[in-house]
Order: sequence, then C-alpha cells, then structure tokens
Amino acid sequence: MVLLKASPWKGVVRFGKKGKLAPRYVGPFKILERIGKVSYKLELPDEISNVHPTFHVSNLRKCLADQDLQVPLDDIRINDTMHFIERPVEIMDREVKKLKRSRIPIVKVRWESKRGPEFTWEREDQMKLKYPHLFTTVSLMSEPKSRTSAATLVLTASLIFVFYLLGTSLFANDFKILQRSEMGLKDAEKCKNRCRPPGTEALPEGIVAKTSDLQMRPLWGSYDVDFQSHSNRSMSLLAIAVGIKQKHLVNEIIKKFLKNDFVVMVFHYDGIVDQWDDLEWATRVIHISAMNQTKWWFAKRFLHPDIVAEYEYIFLWDEDLDIKQFNPDRYISIIREEQLDISQPALDPRKSEIHHQITVRQKNLKVHRRYFKLRGGGRCYDNSTGPPCYGWVEMMAPVFSKAAWRCAWYLIQNDLVHGWGIDFQLGYCAQAILESSISSLGDRKQKVGVVDAEYIVHLGVPSLGGSNHASNVTRPNHMNAKNSTYTDDLVKASNSSDIHTEDYRPEVRKQSYIEMRIFWSRWDKAVENDKCWVDRYANDKKKD
Repeated sequence: MVLLKASPWKGVVRFGKKGKLAPRYVGPFKILERIGKVSYKLELPDEISNVHPTFHVSNLRKCLADQDLQVPLDDIRINDTMHFIERPVEIMDREVKKLKRSRIPIVKVRWESKRGPEFTWEREDQMKLKYPHLFTTVSLMSEPKSRTSAATLVLTASLIFVFYLLGTSLFANDFKILQRSEMGLKDAEKCKNRCRPPGTEALPEGIVAKTSDLQMRPLWGSYDVDFQSHSNRSMSLLAIAVGIKQKHLVNEIIKKFLKNDFVVMVFHYDGIVDQWDDLEWATRVIHISAMNQTKWWFAKRFLHPDIVAEYEYIFLWDEDLDIKQFNPDRYISIIREEQLDISQPALDPRKSEIHHQITVRQKNLKVHRRYFKLRGGGRCYDNSTGPPCYGWVEMMAPVFSKAAWRCAWYLIQNDLVHGWGIDFQLGYCAQAILESSISSLGDRKQKVGVVDAEYIVHLGVPSLGGSNHASNVTRPNHMNAKNSTYTDDLVKASNSSDIHTEDYRPEVRKQSYIEMRIFWSRWDKAVENDKCWVDRYANDKKKD
C-alpha cells in the first residue's frame, strides 16, 4: 500500500502565510504492478478514474500508518491534476492594508480544510472575482450539517497535524531559521534607510541628543524633570557684544531681556569679565571673552545653527541701544503675527543716529517693509524693489528666525569679521515657516521688515570702529562690483584727514571697507561659478 502526493491549491494570492500544514498525501492505494524501474501502476477509485493510474516513485510514499489514520479519498477534494483543493466558506472581517503609496482592501476568509478551520487574509478584489457568492448576506456555514462537518474537520486535522509534524520536524526547524534570517534582513534594510545624523550610527537612536541649548545647569541638587518640556524653557536668545565702558546701557538691556525669559550670551570684546560680577544677573548669563573681536566673529564661532536650534528667535544686538520703550515679548508677538523672518525694531528719529531712512519709526504703523525717497541722493521710488529701499534691515539690532539664522550663519565669512556687506544679501535668507526641519524659500519683500510698534534709540556710541557702519554705504549694483571703483573711492575717503582721530577707529573703519569689497567680490564670483543657483531677485533694483 502506498500514499499518493497531492499538492494544496487555493488559487488566491494572500498577504498572510500559506497553509503549510495542508495534507501532502492521500490514500492509501494498492499497487497493481511495477512499470519499469521507477514507476508503479495503482488501483484508483472511480472518483478519480480520469487520472492516469501510473505514477513516478517520487509521487509515492510507503504507507506504514494504521488503518484508522488513513485519510479517505472521498472526504478530500482533488482536481484532475491531483491537486488538493480548499474552498472558501465565508468572509469573517474586512480591513484596509496601508502600503507606502496605496491602500488595498483585504478580507479575512475562513476556508474549508481537512486541518480544521483556517483563516487567511486575501485581497478583496481578487476574492470578489473568483468567489462572488461569498459577498452575499447568506453564510454557507449557517446550515446545521455544515457545523457538524466542521467539528469532524477539526478532529481529522489534529491527527494529520501530529503525523505531519513527526515526519517534517527537521524541515520545520530549517524553515524557521530561514524565516528569522529573512526577517533580520528586512529589519536591517529598514534601519539602513532611517535618517540619522552623521556619526550616530554606532548609537541606539533613543540616546541621541540631536540639539543643544545654552541653559546653564546647577552642579548639585535634584534634577528638574519638568525642565525637559518646552513650556519651561526659554525659546529666544539675546547675543550681545559688550565693553565695560557701556556697562550702564548693557545692564538695562540684559535686565529687560532676562525679565522676559530670554537666554542671554554676552560677548566681551575688551577681555574684561570680572568687572561685571557686581551686577545681579552676572551669574545667570553666558560670558565669552576675546580681545578686539566683533559680534560677527563671536556669532560665527559660538552661534552655529545646530547649537541654537532650540531657540525660535535670535537677537544679535550692539551695545549702544536704549530700549526704555521696548518690550521683547510684544516684539516677538508682532514678528510672529507678521511672519517676519528677519527684522529690527524701528529707530526713534528724535534721539537716534540714523544711517538709513528705512529704519526710522513710522507713526501709526505696526510694521513697514519699504520706504520712499523722491529727492536727494539714494532715492527710492515705487519701482524700487531692492535693498535698502525694500526688504532690508540694518546690522545694529537684527532679529532672525531659526530658519533665517541657519542661512545667515553661512553667509558670515570666517575671515571678514566686521560683517560689512552682508546686510544687502540677508534678504536671500528670508525663509518660509520651518516644518520638520525643512525650510522653503520666502520673499524678502514680505519676510523682512522694520517693527514700528516696538522701537529703540540708537545712540551711536563709538566702539571697535566708531559710529560708521557698512549700511551707511549704498552700492548701486553689487553684481558689477568687479568693474567698479566705487569701493576704492570709499577706502580712499577713509584715509582722509577729516575722519582720522587719535584712537584706532579709523584703521578699523578702513579694514571694514576693505572687507566689504572682498565680500562683494566673493559674492560675484560665487554667482558666476554656481551654474545651478538661480537669483530670485535678479529683477529687483533700487532706483537712484
């Protein structure tokens, strides 16, 4: 007596596992004769009389089981090609499988099987095409006869499972090992595609601290768990370059910003730090000292965008400012409402040293983004769409959003410490709202402006080069700087006797003009060499 191999067949592509416990053999059948060396002729019942009775030895297995364990052929559906047929009974549940770019409806199907109840998830569209009767309201298993048959199927399937498990235990172990290996490869591929900061590949993701802040921590005492929440952290930063001669002004500025929950970083350009210790806030701010360095030198080295990424706004201010009428919190509310990425407080024209009229406070306005000048030099007309007529701020008290500062930091040159010239190009850093660490390009005519509702006084106190500023220079056409002697004339003017004083400031101003010329030259060369860069403001200009 021998058993005859029968392959399971459903004809349905599934998302779940296929029935690996399906019966592999049916029978037993009596051998009538041997045909050649490797084939046998079997005595087949009438149910499959249309099948040729001669089979290769590879499709047969010697039957050693008891008669009670035999699987009757009349209880198993087999097609003409000797494939075991399982048929679906009813739809149990419905879901939608979410893939990367599509949604696929699937159904949970209960199959008629000799192993007992079997449930698989199949594509709904394919099941409707092959088995439309399953999607009616009548269930085939609602009949009492069917329920009794189902109990018999459970018992039979249990016996088949024990017999099959004994014969294929080795294969099952190999399959599990292979399956685990495949799962490991899939997990490895998914992890490979995960976006991680460079250098963190050797660390578990949960321990990686992707950002930093400038909040000081105590050396002892209980750890404040609530400090981790954004609601308890300062969300804006004031960075200010100071000298001991302006101690009174700086004291008033820092006290007001600390009162409004700012983090404060103080850049000491004269190297004097200990003479500030008598002020009550001296231990609450961060002190950085370097002799004769500008705020742009400090900012390039200590305000990298990744270091200040926790802060929504960065105030990078000079020390010679009177902020008696200024409220930092109200200012932030205004620039957030107006969606200004680069801004400055307006200047009180009665008390301030004014370099450009666009910075003058306009009464009865909250914010202005342009100004008009129809007479004299440096005119600005209706069609003047470039700086300093439109979308421009001065460098004494700029305020940057997080997205704008990430761009502006790269604009600051390492060796050009005075920062002259970059004010005309800051408009390129006007960004749209930062979402998921991705910023999109904005329009400087909308994203850059002067806040009139919150104004300050620019006292123009000389320090590190005096009261003159790069923004006091108007460049007619920066794209043609390499063909112009305009900056050369400014350098010559800086050497004239009328601006020389008894201190070092004339030499500092001379160096500032030289650096401005170098910056414009670098910009022109960068534009010429970068074939992929598109100038969004190529048509913007200032009419003189």
